[in-house]
Amino acid sequence: MGWRDITNATNERTSIASAYPRYAIGHSIRNMFVKGSDQSRAAFIANLSVLPLDFVARQCVGGTHLTVEILKQFPILPPSAYSEADLAFIVPRVLELTYTSHSMAPFARDLGYEGPPFAWDEDRRAHLRAELDAWYALAYGLTRDELRYVLDPKDVMGADYPSETFRVLQKNEINKYGEYRTQRLVLAAYDALSAAAPETSAVAEGDWDYAIRDEVDVRLLLAAIVKRMRQPRPIQEVILAFLYAAQPHLLMPHLSADRQAEWRRLVGPTADMSRISVASFASSHLARFTEAKGRLAADGAWRFDVASNTVDRGSAIYSISLPPSTEGRADFVWHAMRSINQQNATSALSQEEHSFLAQAVAA
Repeated sequence: MGWRDITNATNERTSIASAYPRYAIGHSIRNMFVKGSDQSRAAFIANLSVLPLDFVARQCVGGTHLTVEILKQFPILPPSAYSEADLAFIVPRVLELTYTSHSMAPFARDLGYEGPPFAWDEDRRAHLRAELDAWYALAYGLTRDELRYVLDPKDVMGADYPSETFRVLQKNEINKYGEYRTQRLVLAAYDALSAAAPETSAVAEGDWDYAIRDEVDVRLLLAAIVKRMRQPRPIQEVILAFLYAAQPHLLMPHLSADRQAEWRRLVGPTADMSRISVASFASSHLARFTEAKGRLAADGAWRFDVASNTVDRGSAIYSISLPPSTEGRADFVWHAMRSINQQNATSALSQEEHSFLAQAVAA
């Protein structure tokens, strides 16, 4: 795998990376050797190739060379940033975009695919790239308007705004398709991913069934909640999400019938526990929660802004190894939070839960 050294911030794309057959190459291609699993290598190639990363590359490349020193400054997500569900989304798309020749069969086999190369279909490839662009935009925490700015600043700031990002890409697509096709596809993919429920069909029944027992369990679940946030969130919302993930039965009244059934399938009997256990949880884990939050903050994984009363991910969040079951609960809960009236949800809490929420916010 490698990237193209000769480039420019005014080209259609600046960061151009790829996997390629193991042959001799010229000096304008820089080889790279990526540690980790084959799936994480595929994600690395995807990360280097998406528009949000390319936007950053254009701020860094001042000449015609994308050097090693510049590449090392890019905000590339580490392997620990990806859950199993994330890789299940990314890797098949990377596979289809790269495996278009028999010479790339070894790469396909490394990714677990034994079939023939994929046909080159421009329209399908555009959709696959747009889905990866949108996934990484969400992973970086971009709002929809921020993504619109990345694609075309004038779309956000007005026609007279004296800045541009992907002018050549936009011009070429308007000439070829009569529209800025990438902009339309990426925003549509962003909207679809934002609204889509987490894919859980491959998760076995009861795989997320576990109980919070100590400070480590609290810290890992809280880290998973923070990691799955897309943007800074009010601290009360973060702690409410933690409560739902820690005590799955609290989430049940806020789910549709089909999502209730799926939540129950994933977390097991904890979806239907009585409120007696909640009082025990609230009283026994407040000190552990406070300790866990403090340790995450000290490690640089939890960032709290006093002025806005919001929590954001710190870069160290990606250094924490999280169990798939913990990440799965966090992902499910955050999606459910989109349709929950938090004021009503908070009012429905018991006295013990109210006490936990208030003291955890103040701690």
